[in-house]
Amino acid sequence: MKVKRKDITNGAIHALQKAFENIPFIEMIDIGFEASFGKNSSNLIFNLKLPDRIKKVIVEIKPNGQPRFAREAIDRIVQYNQKAPDSYGVFMAPYISSTTAKICRINNIGHMDLSGNCQIFFDNIYIEMSGQSNKYNEKRDLRSIFSPKSERVLRAMLHHPGKKWKVEELRDECNVSIGQVSNVKKQLSDREWLSVKRGSIHLTEPAKLIRKWASRYHLKLNKVLEFNTLKSARKIEQDLTDYCRVRKINYALTGFSGMAAADPSFHHMSAMMFMDEIPDDINIALSLKKVERGGTLTLLIPYDDGIYYGTQSYDGLNVVAPLQLYLDLKDLEGPGKVAAETIYKRIIDSWT
Repeated sequence: MKVKRKDITNGAIHALQKAFENIPFIEMIDIGFEASFGKNSSNLIFNLKLPDRIKKVIVEIKPNGQPRFAREAIDRIVQYNQKAPDSYGVFMAPYISSTTAKICRINNIGHMDLSGNCQIFFDNIYIEMSGQSNKYNEKRDLRSIFSPKSERVLRAMLHHPGKKWKVEELRDECNVSIGQVSNVKKQLSDREWLSVKRGSIHLTEPAKLIRKWASRYHLKLNKVLEFNTLKSARKIEQDLTDYCRVRKINYALTGFSGMAAADPSFHHMSAMMFMDEIPDDINIALSLKKVERGGTLTLLIPYDDGIYYGTQSYDGLNVVAPLQLYLDLKDLEGPGKVAAETIYKRIIDSWT
């Protein structure tokens, strides 16, 4: 949700007044503004009347609460504190991420979002409010960064986590626009998950990116069809592979099937495969019976071709890349989540 500058400032004043109004020995006596150094900043200065003196509070307001913006705000507050050593700084934004809150605490800076969630501490005063519903949460940004085209960029970067990319290289590698790559670059940079140096970019927090992605991913993003078969999981996987090769259908095993292909010691009873298309004759050709749910075979038509990025081959069977395998396993109950953590550890180990 895009918020207007005026609404952010008015919301900040209201939230701050509400935070201090229930403290009997504190009175907010005046509010003023100081000229901003940049188009994305708005300094709000107010004085608090304490029992023994006047306390000046400097508030840096930003339209975005991700870490990069917080560090910019903290730098400005430090500059102000040099002119007024007894002042106290607060960072405010529509939404404050948990990482941003931690950065503020480390730097002895207060933080507050427009819904009133805050942590403010100076002298003998400590104000903390949490659990307030926030309509300015980060879901909108996450929808942008985890859109299908943006995910193609993430897949490439996670598949080569140490690689320093040019924007143009990612555009060509992922078959997306420069604008799409630039949007991903901005979103990751704002979260401090990406470094930009000498015109190149590379991931600095790939593990955090994967975990955040897994928290949003669901198998149902794909078209899901379930079937029952009397064949064993390994037999139907081989038959499906042969079927796809003859008909030139792009495919890749995933879920427990992918895990078993990558690790032959893994035992599984059900099969799962991505296919670009599922022909009408597949039921007859492979002796399958379509069911609504609970089938022993799950076929998925991917929501985007990026699903196949980094596909690997094990004994002649195509298997999705470890990243996609992790995402799919993580969305399965019970053994799926355990298997997902095994794959996750392998991914992390491959980076060292």
